[in-house]
Amino acid sequence: MNFDDYLGLKQANALYRNMRALVISSVFVNVLLLLVMWPQFNKVTLLIWFAVSTLVALIRWWSTKSFTSESTNQNNYRRRLRMHTLWSTLNGVTWGAAALLFQDPSAPIYSVFLICALTGYISVTILSNTLYLPQFYGFVFSATLAFILSYLILGSSFYAVLCGYAILYSSVMLVFGRIANRNYIDSKRLEFENSELLLKVTQEKQLVDKANADKNQFLAATSHDLRQPLHAMGLYIDALEPRMQDSTDAEIVSKLKQSGQALNDLLYGLLDISRLDAGVLSNKPLHISLADTVERLLEEVEPQLLESRLELRVEVSDQHYVYADPVLLTRVARNLLSNAIKYTEKGTIKISSARTAGSSDRNSGSKTELAIEDTGVGVPEDKIDSIFSEFTQLQNPERDRNKGLGLGLSIVRRLCELQNIDYRFHSQEGKGSCVTLSLANGDKALAPLKVKSKNSIVTNRAILVVDDEQAIRDAMSMMIQSWQCIALIASSQLEALTLIHEHNDSIDLIISDLRLRENENGVEVIGAIREELNHEVPAIVLTGDTAVERIELAQAANVVLMHKPIEAEALREQIALLIAPQ
Repeated sequence: MNFDDYLGLKQANALYRNMRALVISSVFVNVLLLLVMWPQFNKVTLLIWFAVSTLVALIRWWSTKSFTSESTNQNNYRRRLRMHTLWSTLNGVTWGAAALLFQDPSAPIYSVFLICALTGYISVTILSNTLYLPQFYGFVFSATLAFILSYLILGSSFYAVLCGYAILYSSVMLVFGRIANRNYIDSKRLEFENSELLLKVTQEKQLVDKANADKNQFLAATSHDLRQPLHAMGLYIDALEPRMQDSTDAEIVSKLKQSGQALNDLLYGLLDISRLDAGVLSNKPLHISLADTVERLLEEVEPQLLESRLELRVEVSDQHYVYADPVLLTRVARNLLSNAIKYTEKGTIKISSARTAGSSDRNSGSKTELAIEDTGVGVPEDKIDSIFSEFTQLQNPERDRNKGLGLGLSIVRRLCELQNIDYRFHSQEGKGSCVTLSLANGDKALAPLKVKSKNSIVTNRAILVVDDEQAIRDAMSMMIQSWQCIALIASSQLEALTLIHEHNDSIDLIISDLRLRENENGVEVIGAIREELNHEVPAIVLTGDTAVERIELAQAANVVLMHKPIEAEALREQIALLIAPQ
């Protein structure tokens, strides 16, 4: 739509909205003129003029009452504007007829009253009539020309003064009408430009949203298929590792495991970005021990630390409790620690905690700070702002995949924003970096109990696995048996229910894939098993699918969601947490 069409539509709709007020004011002035003129002029003539003038006003209203905003469009607005102009001109003609019919030189007061009524009516309605100049011109010219003509016919000096006044007033009103109309058009032009800009911005946003949605859909589809074989491969490696006694074989398995871990890290980075973009990550803060969190984190990165031969200093107080999402906080700390190890060739990595000024009350404004400091390569001052963006790696111009994709600090930034965690980054090129997280204080009395012996808890448990892929079933069976646990392996809900009855209903934990064959759903399968056992058995759902709907489905059930590929130790730790005694 161009501006002329936009303006025409706005003018037609505005005139329609003003029509009732114009008709009512016109009829009111007609009645007033009839009452004032009644004693002096011919009654029949007055009544005829009043009837015609009022009839014109009523027909004008009736003929335009269907001109609603909903019915006005680009195809009919011009015709409707012409209709408004026609009836406005006819209304002016009836006013001009009054000037020709009701002039009496012996009673000039009536002539003064007529010209005052006309000028008053024009002045009152000028703002609404000047929205569309042809309508305004039609009324002013047809009415005032008749007044000027009647004054010229009468010819006396008194009527010459009235004639001059009529000419001067109509000229001023025409100029003022043009100014008012120009201001109206300028305002509509600005409105049109703003609406066009808003439309353009909206369209651009829709394109960006579609691109993000397409990206997320692509990641969801491809990452599921990639993670399935990686998940099976990781399980086989974890089951194979304890059996390799020969040093050469053990080294080969170790290298294979490192390569698999590097690939897993890349996929996890893409998965985190996908989940953040999809908005399916939620912040679920708990009162947790900062020392326990760091201890578990160090267990995860212990192989990296040993290989790097860096000195590690841990100064985290066991009295420091924070209120944060344990999973998201661990992910943030893991990325920061992995970065510190990756970009520190020699020297020290220090993890410390401290309380900021304030009371120990969590709501008092004091905070607990967790700092991860290294003596690595550091970051140039002019590059600090850019390192928290996606795919940014200052020390990896050759794009070595062993150094990741450059998503770590971007994920840190976005996870901190999700949890409302403030962070500070200080760095000096060649001397190292320090990232400090400012965390809300937690309450020790509300923190969950620490699981003291994960391995003994997992031992001698009956674990039911439901997965439709043979390779994963075999790998899961080998791994669970290596834990000295009973592995019950099924490919479907029917097989799982059969195994339950064969095992005398004694099941400690359920592990199920989310997407199974024949449209079976892991969450629904777990629900059916729990119903059969009449017991809320702890359950884990494994998935390589990042589709929002499926993730929300799993999160809505009372199950733990883990994304493939999954490390054996991480799975074992989660099992320990689920089946640990209260």
